Amino acid sequence: MKKRGFTLEEYVPGGTFLLTSFKLHLKLMEVRFRELTPAYEAAFEAQLAKVDVLESSLVKTERQKQVTQKLYLETGATTADLEYLAYYLRRAKLGVKVLSAVRKDLKNGNVEGACKGLEDVIQYVKDHSSVLEVKGLDTHYVSVLRSKKDSLLALNVSQNEFINARKKLTSDNKGEYAALYEYISAVAEAGKIFFAGKKEEDEYTISKILARLRSGNSGGDDKKDVIE
Repeated sequence: MKKRGFTLEEYVPGGTFLLTSFKLHLKLMEVRFRELTPAYEAAFEAQLAKVDVLESSLVKTERQKQVTQKLYLETGATTADLEYLAYYLRRAKLGVKVLSAVRKDLKNGNVEGACKGLEDVIQYVKDHSSVLEVKGLDTHYVSVLRSKKDSLLALNVSQNEFINARKKLTSDNKGEYAALYEYISAVAEAGKIFFAGKKEEDEYTISKILARLRSGNSGGDDKKDVIE
């Protein structure tokens, strides 16, 4: 069962947001919710720490962060190069439609699709190289595009290795994530009821917590796995 939109990497930061609010409001809430005691808070915190340790061995490695950042930067650089190419295509009175799908795939993080599209762009530039070079396009531009494609493919392979490892981590430790979600779900539900109509309600609304997390995403995150 999908856990209300949480992805693998959102369990710990989302749970941390919630736990911070819960610690602040525990004395108020335990009057109405007798299960929510200091011992319950401690158990929630312990389970959160357990999942954090699981992830720290894989998800938060420095190498993964570097690959993610490089892939994000390379995607941006490739998009910029296509804008450069579009200028010369228009100057040569050639269509720019061949670039549309690639730019869309890059924007959506579909690296495999973008690389397939880049092959079409490369062939298009080769077919029209003479007129494009008259307008000032670099004579080695095909090599530039091919280099971008190769770099994107290599980074994407590395990224997919992390994604597959994540899936194994999730499968092998499904019970730990489920246990953490039980705390998240119970505390969120109680907080929404207790603070209904007050500003604190947002702190216990899972959709609001997820929006808060995702507002910080730069667009270069990994593909996401949900806990089923």
